[in-house]
Amino acid sequence: MRTRWISLSLIILSGLIAGWWGTTYPLLVHSRPAVQDSPWQPPPTPLPFRPANLLVNGDFEGDYLDFSQSSRLAEGWGAWWLPRTAPGINHEPEFKEEWMWAPSIMVYQGDHAQKYFNNFATHTGGIYQRVIVPEDSVVRFSIWAKVWSSDCGDPCYSPLEPCHPEENDNSNGEYRVAIGIDPTGGADAMADSVEWTPLVEHYDEWFKMEITTTAQAGAVTVFTQGTAKWPVANNFSFWDDARLELISAPINTYLPLVGRNYEGVVVTPSPTATSTATVTLTPTPQASPTATATTAVPSATPTATATATISVSPTLTEEPATVTPTATPQITCGEAITNGGFESDTDWSIGDTEYSAAYSTERGHEDSQRSMRLGIELGDPDVETYSYVSQAFHVPENATSAELSFVYYPVSEDTEGDYFDVMLADADGRPVAPILHRHSNLQSWIQPEPFDLSRYAGQDLQLLFNVSNNGTDGVTAVWLDDVTLTICSPGGVSLQSIRRPRILQEPVPGVAVWLTWIRYSTEQIGRSGRCDARCIEWVHLENFGEPVDMAGWTLEDEAGNTFTFPSLRIPHGHGIRVWIRDGEPVRGRGVSDLYWGSPEELLEDAGDKLILRDPDGASMSEMCYSVPDQRDPGPCP
Repeated sequence: MRTRWISLSLIILSGLIAGWWGTTYPLLVHSRPAVQDSPWQPPPTPLPFRPANLLVNGDFEGDYLDFSQSSRLAEGWGAWWLPRTAPGINHEPEFKEEWMWAPSIMVYQGDHAQKYFNNFATHTGGIYQRVIVPEDSVVRFSIWAKVWSSDCGDPCYSPLEPCHPEENDNSNGEYRVAIGIDPTGGADAMADSVEWTPLVEHYDEWFKMEITTTAQAGAVTVFTQGTAKWPVANNFSFWDDARLELISAPINTYLPLVGRNYEGVVVTPSPTATSTATVTLTPTPQASPTATATTAVPSATPTATATATISVSPTLTEEPATVTPTATPQITCGEAITNGGFESDTDWSIGDTEYSAAYSTERGHEDSQRSMRLGIELGDPDVETYSYVSQAFHVPENATSAELSFVYYPVSEDTEGDYFDVMLADADGRPVAPILHRHSNLQSWIQPEPFDLSRYAGQDLQLLFNVSNNGTDGVTAVWLDDVTLTICSPGGVSLQSIRRPRILQEPVPGVAVWLTWIRYSTEQIGRSGRCDARCIEWVHLENFGEPVDMAGWTLEDEAGNTFTFPSLRIPHGHGIRVWIRDGEPVRGRGVSDLYWGSPEELLEDAGDKLILRDPDGASMSEMCYSVPDQRDPGPCP
């Protein structure tokens, strides 16, 4: 205890010294036992130091909440927009979650990003968040943005020339973006007190925007803005990796703790926020007409989400002289998960861990009286453990659709280290693909958008739900309910159960870092040749064993190109995505992003082999894919 107070005193003292000189410096306090027998060796180069991020869910990896019929907003963020002034002009934008594994090319880091957009309409709007800071402190807001604005359908390309010259002169929507800070902590994006960066028109690649200001009150509000001039077919902006950093603070002040309510919105001394608020605007005549802006705060109660349907006109072909009628198989659907409501103690395999999952009567979704509890409940001892359940299922080879749905209720004291994830594994327990990874303390039932599993037709799989507690900073539990997997196929669906082998989720003794997926080219995700393949290609790996420092590990392809990992300690369940392009390394909550920095495409379109080696050169994991053989990334033959 005495040592802890001495360390705390040193930290406070150095903070006062830093404030005295008007500058803050990172303080690293190390405790290393004296070693007389061998000289000290400098460690491998670690990831760059990043100051603390004051934003809630700045990486957009948290939950996404319904706040209107067609919009989902990242937890902790609000939305604003100018109201409609004419058909196709200043419509309410749709706010949606962008997911890397969709697959998507519109996520900067991690697995998720926030997007807002309109089709055949313009908008002026964005997202915002209010944060408590010391008055007179200097803060810096930064965020990465990407814009796609086009009358064409190619998401890699915002054209400068008309897409359909025979019909109109439309090319892009002249879409511009900016970011701002209100140093007074106000919530009106159009207020005179908001300091904005210049509007920038920049397309089809991620770029970083920054703004610095001095807080004039005990809080500041950060804003993003996207605005289009022309109502082209696609006016989209994507936002990721937002940060608000304290650059300096007056002497004898301290940073208040940032509280969060159950909806994920920053708690401030102002009155309790309601689901909608109206702000009267008086913009200049050259900007936008006088109007009323609408701000939206995500609601904890999920509402129905609209699903867009795309109609495709069939291609006309010459009718044959003789047509032989054939019977059209009737598409029928069935439920592949049994006891998805957990109303009985059957059908699910529960992992035997230090704090195992259990059927629960504490809470149920809607009219249900039961659910499955994963993780450690509040008040119980905080230990490092994994709590999971699984169920095996089969996707018929002729399946036309396979839609997974579930609801969950998270309660967490540690939204940085603990997590809830959902994963697919094969019949032997090896990971196939991640479905969901969340750090959340929403304390409300959440229903993600359904997940399409039809690509796994013909496979025997296992569905895994897991909560990981790291044993520090508080406990995390999740209640799971209403798990459904609706599969449709011609002639009906056989629900005959298959064997239930063990799920490989408990830490494997020793080192067990494995390759889990390769995204290898524009063709793999159906994009055009205009896409820069380096910005699409990545290799994903995950630690299924004990914590390990990746310093000195290598990743190589069949041609001998090699990437060497920096010093990065990854715990069990943490992933790394190695991008082929260059970029700034980011350690995320569930997955860290590293960058190969290749000036050209590396992964072969026709097929390739990736090998992960430990510092001694031993092969730890291999993964192959082959386009001619229609073989997705998986174990090498």
